[in-house]
Amino acid sequence: MRNLHVCVLVLLAIVAVTLLGCQRDVGKVAIEIVPQQGCAPLRVELIGTAVVKKGLTPRFVWSIGDDVRLEGPTVAHTFERPGTYVIALTVTGGEGRETRTTTFDVQRAELPASAGLYLR
Repeated sequence: MRNLHVCVLVLLAIVAVTLLGCQRDVGKVAIEIVPQQGCAPLRVELIGTAVVKKGLTPRFVWSIGDDVRLEGPTVAHTFERPGTYVIALTVTGGEGRETRTTTFDVQRAELPASAGLYLR
């Protein structure tokens, strides 16, 4: 009989989670970079998205390299020098916190092999 009670409690817990959901305050975070490539100096738009529990207002904090911090779901940044940059987006809301990290390569502009007028 005791095993039956345990099984009923487990079944009720499964039904409760299924009906009520087991949603975290902040779920999947994604980063989009526009344009996806280019030469320095390169101005990009960083677009962040996240799955957030209904009713919460999320906070988006971007970390670009070691010294740049920006806030908002969409921000603009100019990469002045070529190189590989680490971009992290942390989204917080309620009790939740989720971070997504990616790298972004900024190319060096190649100089023309011969003299002349070149537009960039």
